[in-house]
Parts: sequence; structure tokens; C-alpha cells
Amino acid sequence: MKEYSGRNIATPPRPRLVCGRTIHDGGYDIWVTGEDIRSEVHSFAKIFCDCHDLTICPILTGGLSFAALFGRMAEKCRVPPFKVSPIIATSYGTGQTGQSPTIFSEWLKEGSTYDVRGRTVLMLDDILDSGKTAQAAVKILEGLEPKEILTAFLLRKVDSERPFQGTYSLFDVPTRHPDTKRKLFFVGSGMDWAGEHRFVENVFDVNSGPVPQVHD
Repeated sequence: MKEYSGRNIATPPRPRLVCGRTIHDGGYDIWVTGEDIRSEVHSFAKIFCDCHDLTICPILTGGLSFAALFGRMAEKCRVPPFKVSPIIATSYGTGQTGQSPTIFSEWLKEGSTYDVRGRTVLMLDDILDSGKTAQAAVKILEGLEPKEILTAFLLRKVDSERPFQGTYSLFDVPTRHPDTKRKLFFVGSGMDWAGEHRFVENVFDVNSGPVPQVHD
């Protein structure tokens, strides 16, 4: 596999207007634009151009947007045909504090259409925060005897303490705003607030709006 290094986003660009009814037409700090995400996923997909046994395992629902974009960019990069074997996980519920994850992956077992045994597995998710969900999913995948397990996250909080670090991250972001020290909560491109806003293409901080959504 070719080498890959993502980007570090230390501070957001200037605040912009995120249009759309579900974002309440308010001004929010955009940390990563949809254009930057498409460019970075394209670069990331290139490292799999010589992989002929790839299975991507998006963590649903957060990894769905990342996986769809990866698939489109992989086609442009002429990545060999690959399989998709989703994993369903629940962690946050309706709040911002991670809970103990629950993983559903019965269909990945040997003999099924989604069998990952002996294959290169690329697990995709939206953000690496506590790492609990990713660690639990990897443990399950290890028991299914793949050839190799790689993990990739659209965002990774660089100053979060966690036992699991992952293989790749496309964008490294802080946990708190570097100036205000306000807690950041990212939404868009797979990440949600109370189940909404996952398919907004930009990644924005929901706490930077007119009325912050969470307090320390």
C-alpha cells in the first residue's frame, strides 16, 4: 500500500452561512469544506490502486457519507473492484457524550455475501473521538479472519485520550477551539446532531452558532 498523510486543521476558516432549513439558516464556523473533503478522499483512494482483495466496511450511520465518496473517488482512480460490507454501530444516541457502543455485524460471517475472511478490510467512519466504537468493531472484524484490517476516519480529534488510534485520518482537528477553548462538536459529512444534518457537505461546529448546543 502506498503512503498517505492527511491534513491538520488547527483553526477554522472565517464563519460562513450554512444554508438550509435543517441548519436553521444560521452562521457557523466551517472547519472543513466539502471541496477539501472531496480532494482529500481522492488522494486517499489512490493508495488502494494495487489492492485486488479490498472490502470496505463503513460504520453506519456515520461512515455512510465517507464510504459513498470513497467509492466515487476510487472509480476515478481506477481502484480495482471492491466489496462493501457495512457494520451497524450505536454510540452517541441523541447527545454528545459517547456511550458504550453496540455493534451489529452478523452478516459478515463466513459464507455470506459480505464475508471478509482472507480479504483486506478497510473500515471507514466519520470521526475518531473516544475510539470505543472503532475498537469494538475492529475486535469483531479480527474474529472473522481477514488478511488485514485498516481503519480510516474522516476526522480525528488529536487531543482526545483514547486507547485506539487507527491507521489513517484525513483531517486532524482539536477538541476545543484554540482561542475560546469552547468545546467543538462537528456536524456534516456523516456526523450528525440528534440524527440530523449528516449529508451537509461541509463540516461545521454546531456550537459556534447563535445559540450553542452544548455547555461544559
